[in-house]
Amino acid sequence: MLLRLYFAFDEADFERYETQINNFFYEQGGFFLKGFWGVVTLGETPQRTVFEHRIFDFFLPSTAQRTFESRSIELAGHHSTQLLLRGLISTLLFAYFMIVYIWNIRDALKTAKTIRKTKQVPDQVEYFKDVYEDAFEYIVLMPALALVTFISLMPILFGMFIAFTNYNIRHIPPGQLIEWVGFANFRLIFTLGREGGLPFGQVFFQVLWWTIIWAIFSTLTCFFGGFFQAVILNNKRVTNRKVWRAFLILPWAVPALISQMIFRVMFADTGYINSVLENIGLYDLLHRFGMLGRPFAEAGEGLQRLLYFGDSQIQWLSNEANPWFVRTFLIFLNIWLGFPFFMALMSGVMTSIDRSLYEAASIDGATGSQQFWYITMPLVLFATSPLLIMTFAGNFNNFGVIYFITGGGPGGDFTTAFAGGTDILISWIYKLTTDQEIRWYSMASVFSILIFLIIGSISVWNFTRTRAFKEVD
Repeated sequence: MLLRLYFAFDEADFERYETQINNFFYEQGGFFLKGFWGVVTLGETPQRTVFEHRIFDFFLPSTAQRTFESRSIELAGHHSTQLLLRGLISTLLFAYFMIVYIWNIRDALKTAKTIRKTKQVPDQVEYFKDVYEDAFEYIVLMPALALVTFISLMPILFGMFIAFTNYNIRHIPPGQLIEWVGFANFRLIFTLGREGGLPFGQVFFQVLWWTIIWAIFSTLTCFFGGFFQAVILNNKRVTNRKVWRAFLILPWAVPALISQMIFRVMFADTGYINSVLENIGLYDLLHRFGMLGRPFAEAGEGLQRLLYFGDSQIQWLSNEANPWFVRTFLIFLNIWLGFPFFMALMSGVMTSIDRSLYEAASIDGATGSQQFWYITMPLVLFATSPLLIMTFAGNFNNFGVIYFITGGGPGGDFTTAFAGGTDILISWIYKLTTDQEIRWYSMASVFSILIFLIIGSISVWNFTRTRAFKEVD
Protein backbone atom coordinates (compact mmCIF):
# COMPACT_ATOMS: atom_id res chain seq x y z
CA MET A 1 0.00 0.00 0.00
CA LEU A 2 2.79 2.41 0.89
CA LEU A 3 4.58 1.78 -2.41
CA ARG A 4 1.36 2.31 -4.34
CA LEU A 5 0.86 5.69 -2.62
CA TYR A 6 4.47 6.63 -3.27
CA PHE A 7 4.39 5.80 -6.96
CA ALA A 8 0.93 7.37 -7.35
CA PHE A 9 2.44 10.75 -6.53
CA ASP A 10 5.71 10.15 -8.34
CA GLU A 11 4.63 8.63 -11.66
CA ALA A 12 7.89 9.53 -13.44
CA ASP A 13 9.88 7.62 -10.85
CA PHE A 14 7.51 4.66 -11.22
CA GLU A 15 7.90 4.56 -15.00
CA ARG A 16 11.68 4.77 -14.73
CA TYR A 17 11.84 2.04 -12.08
CA GLU A 18 9.40 -0.22 -13.93
CA THR A 19 11.41 0.13 -17.15
CA GLN A 20 14.62 -0.83 -15.39
CA ILE A 21 13.25 -3.73 -13.36
CA ASN A 22 10.48 -5.17 -15.49
CA ASN A 23 12.41 -5.50 -18.71
CA PHE A 24 11.64 -8.25 -21.19
CA PHE A 25 14.71 -10.39 -20.47
CA TYR A 26 14.35 -10.32 -16.67
CA GLU A 27 10.59 -10.87 -16.39
CA GLN A 28 9.48 -12.57 -19.59
CA GLY A 29 12.57 -14.07 -21.18
CA GLY A 30 12.33 -17.55 -19.72
CA PHE A 31 14.94 -19.58 -17.89
CA PHE A 32 17.66 -19.68 -20.54
CA LEU A 33 17.17 -16.19 -21.97
CA LYS A 34 17.13 -14.67 -18.49
CA GLY A 35 20.27 -16.62 -17.62
CA PHE A 36 22.14 -15.44 -20.73
CA TRP A 37 21.02 -11.86 -20.10
CA GLY A 38 22.23 -12.08 -16.48
CA VAL A 39 25.70 -13.32 -17.47
CA VAL A 40 26.11 -10.59 -20.08
CA THR A 41 24.77 -7.60 -18.11
CA LEU A 42 25.06 -8.65 -14.43
CA GLY A 43 21.93 -6.58 -13.87
CA GLU A 44 20.87 -3.04 -14.66
CA THR A 45 19.11 -1.71 -11.54
CA PRO A 46 20.45 -1.94 -7.96
CA GLN A 47 18.31 -2.16 -4.86
CA ARG A 48 16.59 1.13 -3.96
CA THR A 49 15.39 2.67 -0.72
CA VAL A 50 12.12 4.67 -0.53
CA PHE A 51 11.52 6.79 2.57
CA GLU A 52 8.05 6.74 4.09
CA HIS A 53 7.88 10.44 4.99
CA ARG A 54 7.80 11.33 1.26
CA ILE A 55 4.51 9.40 0.99
CA PHE A 56 2.62 11.29 3.69
CA ASP A 57 3.95 14.78 2.96
CA PHE A 58 1.28 15.03 0.26
CA PHE A 59 -1.54 14.93 2.83
CA LEU A 60 -0.09 17.70 5.05
CA PRO A 61 -0.87 21.41 4.55
CA SER A 62 2.05 23.59 3.61
CA THR A 63 2.05 25.27 7.04
CA ALA A 64 1.90 22.04 9.00
CA GLN A 65 4.83 20.93 11.11
CA ARG A 66 6.28 17.69 9.79
CA THR A 67 7.14 15.50 12.77
CA PHE A 68 6.85 12.08 11.17
CA GLU A 69 9.86 9.82 11.56
CA SER A 70 11.39 8.62 8.33
CA ARG A 71 11.20 4.87 7.73
CA SER A 72 12.78 3.21 4.72
CA ILE A 73 11.26 0.68 2.35
CA GLU A 74 13.60 -1.50 0.29
CA LEU A 75 12.78 -1.99 -3.38
CA ALA A 76 14.54 -5.13 -4.58
CA GLY A 77 16.64 -4.67 -7.71
CA HIS A 78 18.92 -6.94 -9.70
CA HIS A 79 21.36 -9.05 -7.68
CA SER A 80 24.53 -9.32 -9.79
CA THR A 81 26.08 -12.40 -8.20
CA GLN A 82 22.80 -14.30 -8.27
CA LEU A 83 22.35 -13.39 -11.92
CA LEU A 84 25.88 -14.62 -12.67
CA LEU A 85 25.25 -17.90 -10.84
CA ARG A 86 21.91 -18.47 -12.56
CA GLY A 87 23.50 -17.61 -15.86
CA LEU A 88 26.21 -20.22 -15.33
CA ILE A 89 23.62 -22.85 -14.46
CA SER A 90 21.53 -22.04 -17.53
CA THR A 91 24.62 -21.98 -19.78
CA LEU A 92 25.84 -25.37 -18.56
CA LEU A 93 22.37 -26.89 -18.89
CA PHE A 94 22.03 -25.41 -22.37
CA ALA A 95 25.38 -26.95 -23.31
CA TYR A 96 24.15 -30.37 -22.14
CA PHE A 97 20.88 -29.95 -24.02
CA MET A 98 22.80 -29.08 -27.17
CA ILE A 99 24.98 -32.17 -26.76
CA VAL A 100 21.88 -34.36 -26.41
CA TYR A 101 20.24 -32.56 -29.34
CA ILE A 102 23.26 -33.11 -31.60
CA TRP A 103 23.44 -36.74 -30.49
CA ASN A 104 19.76 -37.16 -31.42
CA ILE A 105 20.38 -35.69 -34.87
CA ARG A 106 23.33 -38.01 -35.47
CA ASP A 107 21.28 -40.95 -34.23
CA ALA A 108 18.41 -40.01 -36.56
CA LEU A 109 20.79 -39.83 -39.52
CA LYS A 110 22.25 -43.22 -38.58
CA THR A 111 18.76 -44.72 -38.30
CA ALA A 112 17.75 -43.22 -41.66
CA LYS A 113 20.79 -44.77 -43.33
CA THR A 114 19.92 -48.13 -41.78
CA ILE A 115 16.32 -47.91 -43.06
CA ARG A 116 17.46 -47.01 -46.58
CA LYS A 117 19.97 -49.85 -46.56
CA THR A 118 17.78 -52.61 -45.08
CA LYS A 119 14.34 -51.32 -46.17
CA GLN A 120 13.16 -52.08 -42.63
CA VAL A 121 12.43 -49.98 -39.55
CA PRO A 122 14.66 -51.12 -36.65
CA ASP A 123 12.87 -52.83 -33.79
CA GLN A 124 12.87 -50.96 -30.45
CA VAL A 125 14.56 -53.86 -28.70
CA GLU A 126 17.36 -53.87 -31.28
CA TYR A 127 17.65 -50.07 -31.06
CA PHE A 128 18.11 -50.05 -27.28
CA LYS A 129 20.50 -52.98 -27.57
CA ASP A 130 22.66 -50.99 -30.00
CA VAL A 131 22.55 -47.95 -27.71
CA TYR A 132 23.57 -50.12 -24.76
CA GLU A 133 26.51 -51.60 -26.67
CA ASP A 134 27.73 -48.36 -28.28
CA ALA A 135 27.13 -45.83 -25.49
CA PHE A 136 27.09 -47.85 -22.27
CA GLU A 137 30.12 -46.09 -20.78
CA TYR A 138 28.65 -42.65 -21.49
CA ILE A 139 25.29 -43.57 -19.94
CA VAL A 140 26.99 -44.84 -16.78
CA LEU A 141 29.13 -41.71 -16.52
CA MET A 142 26.27 -39.24 -16.97
CA PRO A 143 25.24 -39.00 -13.26
CA ALA A 144 28.86 -38.55 -12.17
CA LEU A 145 29.43 -36.01 -14.93
CA ALA A 146 26.39 -34.01 -13.83
CA LEU A 147 27.59 -34.00 -10.21
CA VAL A 148 31.10 -32.93 -11.21
CA THR A 149 29.68 -30.18 -13.42
CA PHE A 150 27.44 -28.56 -10.82
CA ILE A 151 29.44 -29.33 -7.66
CA SER A 152 33.01 -28.80 -8.90
CA LEU A 153 33.08 -27.12 -12.31
CA MET A 154 30.41 -24.49 -11.70
CA PRO A 155 32.00 -23.03 -8.50
CA ILE A 156 35.38 -22.95 -10.26
CA LEU A 157 33.91 -21.06 -13.22
CA PHE A 158 32.07 -18.69 -10.88
CA GLY A 159 35.30 -17.88 -9.04
CA MET A 160 37.17 -17.37 -12.31
CA PHE A 161 34.52 -15.01 -13.69
CA ILE A 162 34.68 -12.89 -10.52
CA ALA A 163 38.29 -12.04 -11.48
CA PHE A 164 36.97 -10.17 -14.50
CA THR A 165 34.56 -7.97 -12.50
CA ASN A 166 34.82 -5.10 -10.01
CA TYR A 167 33.30 -7.15 -7.17
CA ASN A 168 34.66 -5.53 -4.01
CA ILE A 169 33.49 -3.71 -0.89
CA ARG A 170 32.45 -0.73 -3.02
CA HIS A 171 30.26 -2.89 -5.25
CA ILE A 172 28.33 -5.29 -3.03
CA PRO A 173 24.99 -6.59 -4.39
CA PRO A 174 22.14 -5.95 -4.06
CA GLY A 175 22.86 -2.37 -2.99
CA GLN A 176 25.30 -1.91 -5.87
CA LEU A 177 25.78 -3.68 -9.16
CA ILE A 178 29.02 -5.30 -10.23
CA GLU A 179 30.32 -4.84 -13.76
CA TRP A 180 32.60 -6.63 -16.18
CA VAL A 181 36.04 -4.97 -16.31
CA GLY A 182 37.85 -7.41 -18.60
CA PHE A 183 41.54 -7.92 -17.83
CA ALA A 184 41.85 -4.69 -15.83
CA ASN A 185 42.51 -6.57 -12.57
CA PHE A 186 45.28 -8.63 -14.19
CA ARG A 187 46.85 -5.52 -15.73
CA LEU A 188 46.80 -3.99 -12.26
CA ILE A 189 49.06 -6.78 -11.00
CA PHE A 190 51.62 -6.71 -13.79
CA THR A 191 51.79 -2.90 -14.00
CA LEU A 192 52.26 -2.58 -10.20
CA GLY A 193 49.10 -0.50 -10.08
CA ARG A 194 46.63 0.37 -7.35
CA GLU A 195 42.96 -0.45 -6.91
CA GLY A 196 40.99 1.82 -4.61
CA GLY A 197 44.24 3.18 -3.17
CA LEU A 198 45.48 -0.32 -2.28
CA PRO A 199 48.91 -1.28 -3.76
CA PHE A 200 47.84 -4.74 -4.93
CA GLY A 201 50.37 -4.87 -7.77
CA GLN A 202 53.46 -4.15 -5.69
CA VAL A 203 52.40 -6.20 -2.67
CA PHE A 204 51.48 -9.22 -4.81
CA PHE A 205 55.07 -9.80 -5.95
CA GLN A 206 56.37 -9.32 -2.40
CA VAL A 207 53.94 -11.91 -1.07
CA LEU A 208 54.64 -14.20 -4.05
CA TRP A 209 58.40 -14.04 -3.37
CA TRP A 210 57.91 -14.96 0.28
CA THR A 211 55.44 -17.73 -0.71
CA ILE A 212 58.03 -19.31 -3.02
CA ILE A 213 60.73 -19.09 -0.34
CA TRP A 214 58.35 -20.59 2.21
CA ALA A 215 57.34 -23.45 -0.11
CA ILE A 216 60.93 -24.33 -1.04
CA PHE A 217 62.49 -24.22 2.41
CA SER A 218 59.57 -25.76 4.30
CA THR A 219 59.60 -28.65 1.80
CA LEU A 220 63.36 -29.20 1.83
CA THR A 221 63.75 -28.91 5.62
CA CYS A 222 60.98 -31.44 6.28
CA PHE A 223 62.14 -33.76 3.50
CA PHE A 224 65.80 -33.90 4.44
CA GLY A 225 65.02 -33.68 8.16
CA GLY A 226 62.94 -36.84 7.85
CA PHE A 227 65.58 -38.41 5.61
CA PHE A 228 68.29 -37.69 8.18
CA GLN A 229 66.23 -39.29 10.97
CA ALA A 230 65.46 -42.33 8.79
CA VAL A 231 69.15 -42.84 7.99
CA ILE A 232 70.02 -42.75 11.69
CA LEU A 233 67.22 -45.13 12.67
CA ASN A 234 68.22 -47.61 9.97
CA ASN A 235 71.80 -47.73 11.20
CA LYS A 236 72.64 -51.09 12.76
CA ARG A 237 74.49 -49.44 15.63
CA VAL A 238 71.30 -47.75 16.91
CA THR A 239 69.62 -49.82 19.62
CA ASN A 240 65.89 -49.83 20.46
CA ARG A 241 65.03 -48.49 17.04
CA LYS A 242 61.32 -49.22 17.46
CA VAL A 243 61.19 -47.09 20.60
CA TRP A 244 62.98 -44.19 18.92
CA ARG A 245 60.77 -44.48 15.84
CA ALA A 246 57.61 -44.42 17.99
CA PHE A 247 58.90 -41.40 19.91
CA LEU A 248 59.79 -39.44 16.76
CA ILE A 249 56.45 -40.18 15.11
CA LEU A 250 54.49 -38.52 17.96
CA PRO A 251 54.46 -35.01 16.39
CA TRP A 252 52.66 -36.50 13.39
CA ALA A 253 50.17 -38.34 15.64
CA VAL A 254 49.05 -35.11 17.30
CA PRO A 255 46.56 -33.15 15.11
CA ALA A 256 48.38 -30.32 13.36
CA LEU A 257 45.82 -27.74 14.47
CA ILE A 258 46.41 -28.61 18.13
CA SER A 259 50.18 -28.28 17.70
CA GLN A 260 49.81 -24.97 15.89
CA MET A 261 47.59 -23.47 18.59
CA ILE A 262 49.99 -24.67 21.30
CA PHE A 263 52.92 -23.06 19.47
CA ARG A 264 50.96 -19.82 19.22
CA VAL A 265 50.47 -19.73 23.00
CA MET A 266 53.97 -20.93 23.91
CA PHE A 267 55.78 -18.43 21.69
CA ALA A 268 53.60 -15.41 22.45
CA ASP A 269 55.35 -12.26 23.67
CA THR A 270 54.40 -13.10 27.26
CA GLY A 271 54.37 -16.86 26.71
CA TYR A 272 56.08 -19.70 28.51
CA ILE A 273 59.18 -19.82 26.27
CA ASN A 274 60.03 -16.17 26.86
CA SER A 275 59.54 -16.59 30.61
CA VAL A 276 61.97 -19.51 30.69
CA LEU A 277 64.58 -17.73 28.56
CA GLU A 278 64.37 -14.65 30.75
CA ASN A 279 64.73 -16.68 33.95
CA ILE A 280 67.85 -18.50 32.73
CA GLY A 281 69.53 -15.18 31.87
CA LEU A 282 69.45 -15.34 28.07
CA TYR A 283 67.78 -11.93 27.87
CA ASP A 284 70.81 -10.31 29.52
CA LEU A 285 73.09 -11.85 26.89
CA LEU A 286 70.85 -10.63 24.06
CA HIS A 287 70.77 -7.13 25.58
CA ARG A 288 74.54 -7.12 25.66
CA PHE A 289 74.79 -7.91 21.93
CA GLY A 290 72.10 -5.38 20.97
CA MET A 291 69.60 -7.99 19.77
CA LEU A 292 67.01 -7.07 22.40
CA GLY A 293 65.97 -4.19 24.59
CA ARG A 294 65.87 -1.22 22.22
CA PRO A 295 63.70 0.04 19.36
CA PHE A 296 64.47 -1.20 15.87
CA ALA A 297 65.34 2.35 14.75
CA GLU A 298 68.25 2.38 17.20
CA ALA A 299 69.66 -0.94 15.98
CA GLY A 300 72.82 -0.87 13.95
CA GLU A 301 73.19 -1.82 10.32
CA GLY A 302 73.54 -5.19 8.66
CA LEU A 303 73.74 -8.13 11.05
CA GLN A 304 72.30 -6.27 14.04
CA ARG A 305 69.12 -5.45 12.15
CA LEU A 306 68.91 -8.96 10.75
CA LEU A 307 69.24 -10.42 14.27
CA TYR A 308 66.88 -7.95 15.91
CA PHE A 309 64.66 -10.14 18.12
CA GLY A 310 62.36 -7.50 19.58
CA ASP A 311 62.05 -4.58 21.96
CA SER A 312 61.35 -5.78 25.51
CA GLN A 313 60.74 -9.49 24.73
CA ILE A 314 61.71 -11.87 21.96
CA GLN A 315 58.89 -11.35 19.49
CA TRP A 316 58.79 -14.79 17.93
CA LEU A 317 55.50 -14.19 16.13
CA SER A 318 54.93 -10.43 16.27
CA ASN A 319 58.24 -8.82 15.26
CA GLU A 320 56.80 -6.26 12.83
CA ALA A 321 60.10 -4.38 12.58
CA ASN A 322 61.97 -7.51 11.45
CA PRO A 323 59.45 -9.84 9.73
CA TRP A 324 62.24 -12.04 8.34
CA PHE A 325 62.96 -13.18 11.89
CA VAL A 326 59.34 -14.39 12.19
CA ARG A 327 59.47 -15.99 8.74
CA THR A 328 62.67 -17.89 9.51
CA PHE A 329 61.25 -19.03 12.82
CA LEU A 330 58.11 -20.32 11.07
CA ILE A 331 60.21 -22.40 8.65
CA PHE A 332 62.04 -24.06 11.56
CA LEU A 333 58.80 -24.50 13.48
CA ASN A 334 57.26 -26.27 10.50
CA ILE A 335 59.97 -28.96 10.68
CA TRP A 336 58.31 -30.28 13.84
CA LEU A 337 55.03 -30.70 11.96
CA GLY A 338 56.44 -32.15 8.72
CA PHE A 339 59.50 -34.31 9.35
CA PRO A 340 57.75 -37.35 10.99
CA PHE A 341 55.83 -38.13 7.80
CA PHE A 342 58.98 -38.13 5.69
CA MET A 343 60.85 -40.10 8.34
CA ALA A 344 58.23 -42.88 8.17
CA LEU A 345 58.19 -42.74 4.37
CA MET A 346 61.97 -42.84 4.02
CA SER A 347 62.25 -45.69 6.51
CA GLY A 348 59.86 -47.75 4.40
CA VAL A 349 61.70 -46.94 1.18
CA MET A 350 65.11 -47.72 2.67
CA THR A 351 63.83 -51.01 4.07
CA SER A 352 62.66 -52.07 0.61
CA ILE A 353 66.09 -51.54 -0.99
CA ASP A 354 67.67 -54.85 -1.99
CA ARG A 355 70.39 -55.65 0.56
CA SER A 356 72.43 -57.44 -2.11
CA LEU A 357 73.32 -54.03 -3.55
CA TYR A 358 75.07 -53.06 -0.32
CA GLU A 359 76.75 -56.47 -0.08
CA ALA A 360 78.10 -56.17 -3.62
CA ALA A 361 79.29 -52.63 -2.91
CA SER A 362 81.08 -53.78 0.25
CA ILE A 363 82.82 -56.56 -1.68
CA ASP A 364 83.98 -53.97 -4.23
CA GLY A 365 85.43 -51.88 -1.40
CA ALA A 366 82.82 -49.11 -1.22
CA THR A 367 82.78 -47.16 2.03
CA GLY A 368 79.62 -46.39 4.00
CA SER A 369 79.41 -42.86 2.63
CA GLN A 370 79.87 -44.12 -0.92
CA GLN A 371 77.08 -46.65 -0.43
CA PHE A 372 74.85 -43.86 0.84
CA TRP A 373 75.54 -41.43 -2.03
CA TYR A 374 75.50 -44.00 -4.85
CA ILE A 375 72.84 -46.45 -3.65
CA THR A 376 70.62 -45.09 -0.88
CA MET A 377 70.25 -41.49 -2.02
CA PRO A 378 69.44 -42.16 -5.72
CA LEU A 379 66.93 -44.93 -4.94
CA VAL A 380 65.18 -42.89 -2.25
CA LEU A 381 64.94 -39.80 -4.46
CA PHE A 382 63.68 -41.93 -7.35
CA ALA A 383 60.87 -43.32 -5.20
CA THR A 384 59.90 -40.07 -3.48
CA SER A 385 60.51 -37.35 -6.09
CA PRO A 386 56.83 -37.21 -7.19
CA LEU A 387 55.81 -36.83 -3.55
CA LEU A 388 58.44 -34.12 -3.08
CA ILE A 389 56.83 -32.13 -5.89
CA MET A 390 53.37 -32.64 -4.41
CA THR A 391 54.65 -31.50 -1.01
CA PHE A 392 56.02 -28.33 -2.60
CA ALA A 393 52.60 -27.62 -4.12
CA GLY A 394 50.95 -28.31 -0.77
CA ASN A 395 53.31 -25.99 1.12
CA PHE A 396 52.68 -23.29 -1.47
CA ASN A 397 49.10 -23.33 -0.15
CA ASN A 398 49.90 -24.31 3.46
CA PHE A 399 47.20 -22.19 5.02
CA GLY A 400 47.14 -23.82 8.45
CA VAL A 401 50.69 -23.09 9.64
CA ILE A 402 50.51 -19.43 8.62
CA TYR A 403 47.00 -18.63 9.80
CA PHE A 404 46.81 -20.56 13.07
CA ILE A 405 50.27 -19.58 14.33
CA THR A 406 50.74 -15.96 13.22
CA GLY A 407 47.41 -15.06 11.61
CA GLY A 408 49.42 -13.77 8.67
CA GLY A 409 51.04 -11.12 10.86
CA PRO A 410 52.89 -9.22 11.99
CA GLY A 411 51.43 -6.10 10.37
CA GLY A 412 48.92 -5.94 7.58
CA ASP A 413 47.01 -2.72 6.98
CA PHE A 414 45.84 -0.41 4.20
CA THR A 415 49.41 0.45 3.15
CA THR A 416 50.21 -3.21 2.43
CA ALA A 417 46.81 -4.10 0.92
CA PHE A 418 46.10 -5.91 4.22
CA ALA A 419 48.90 -8.46 3.65
CA GLY A 420 50.82 -9.28 6.84
CA GLY A 421 54.51 -10.01 7.20
CA THR A 422 54.08 -13.80 7.04
CA ASP A 423 51.05 -13.95 4.76
CA ILE A 424 51.43 -16.29 1.82
CA LEU A 425 49.10 -15.96 -1.14
CA ILE A 426 46.45 -18.34 0.18
CA SER A 427 46.20 -16.66 3.60
CA TRP A 428 46.11 -13.24 1.94
CA ILE A 429 43.24 -14.44 -0.25
CA TYR A 430 41.44 -15.64 2.89
CA LYS A 431 41.72 -12.18 4.43
CA LEU A 432 40.49 -10.45 1.29
CA THR A 433 37.38 -12.63 1.15
CA THR A 434 36.36 -13.24 4.78
CA ASP A 435 37.17 -9.97 6.52
CA GLN A 436 33.97 -7.91 6.41
CA GLU A 437 35.98 -4.68 6.38
CA ILE A 438 38.00 -5.69 3.29
CA ARG A 439 35.91 -7.91 0.96
CA TRP A 440 37.96 -7.47 -2.22
CA TYR A 441 36.65 -10.55 -4.01
CA SER A 442 37.82 -9.62 -7.51
CA MET A 443 41.50 -9.39 -6.58
CA ALA A 444 41.26 -12.55 -4.45
CA SER A 445 39.92 -14.37 -7.51
CA VAL A 446 42.80 -13.01 -9.62
CA PHE A 447 45.32 -14.30 -7.07
CA SER A 448 43.62 -17.71 -7.05
CA ILE A 449 43.92 -18.00 -10.83
CA LEU A 450 47.58 -16.97 -10.71
CA ILE A 451 48.28 -19.55 -7.98
CA PHE A 452 46.70 -22.24 -10.13
CA LEU A 453 48.80 -21.25 -13.14
CA ILE A 454 52.04 -21.07 -11.14
CA ILE A 455 51.60 -24.30 -9.19
CA GLY A 456 50.19 -26.21 -12.15
CA SER A 457 53.00 -25.17 -14.47
CA ILE A 458 55.80 -25.86 -12.00
CA SER A 459 54.35 -29.20 -10.89
CA VAL A 460 53.79 -30.48 -14.43
CA TRP A 461 57.22 -29.33 -15.61
CA ASN A 462 59.05 -30.85 -12.64
CA PHE A 463 57.06 -34.08 -12.66
CA THR A 464 57.70 -34.71 -16.35
CA ARG A 465 61.45 -34.39 -15.71
CA THR A 466 61.56 -37.04 -12.98
CA ARG A 467 62.93 -40.51 -13.68
CA ALA A 468 59.73 -42.07 -12.37
CA PHE A 469 57.66 -40.31 -15.04
CA LYS A 470 60.14 -41.07 -17.83
CA GLU A 471 60.29 -44.76 -17.00
CA VAL A 472 56.49 -45.04 -16.89
CA ASP A 473 56.32 -43.23 -20.23
